[in-house]
Amino acid sequence: MPDPNNELGLMPEPQPEGVTADSAEKFDAQYEKVPYERTQIEADALAQAVAGFEEDRRNASFSKRNPDLGKMINCSLCGMRHRVHDPVMLNSTAHGEQVFGQIKEPSRTAWFAKKRLHPHLNRTNLVFVQRVRELLPYYGVEKLAKVKRKVKEAMLKEGYVFRSSQSR
Repeated sequence: MPDPNNELGLMPEPQPEGVTADSAEKFDAQYEKVPYERTQIEADALAQAVAGFEEDRRNASFSKRNPDLGKMINCSLCGMRHRVHDPVMLNSTAHGEQVFGQIKEPSRTAWFAKKRLHPHLNRTNLVFVQRVRELLPYYGVEKLAKVKRKVKEAMLKEGYVFRSSQSR
């Protein structure tokens, strides 16, 4: 016969041998349950820890709050900004991957596909910059154009050839 208190028709919980509902209540009544109360010092320490955690969380970067996503990088291979372990970007042909058997290696030409933002100076321009820097303290920054012009004239007389208008 089904239990009227058991609406779902589930099996009643098994009781250990010799234990009845009355004996369990008597056992609980023997021992007074004392609620645990925090002291003021513990409560203050807990409040301070929670406030510190919230402050650290608020000031953390997105990648630190979500470590499973990974860090954002400026990729030197594809020139784009993406996550370190982004499977879509890592498997793309934008990285210039070359397949050798089962090993994928990024193409080194992909690293150097663009011109430098700040190209290295040639020998003539290095000498020019060095001489201008030597004379600049004597003339001052206000007369920088005049110093550049004088140094360039002197270097042309010495036989230096300026190949481009990169002289600084």
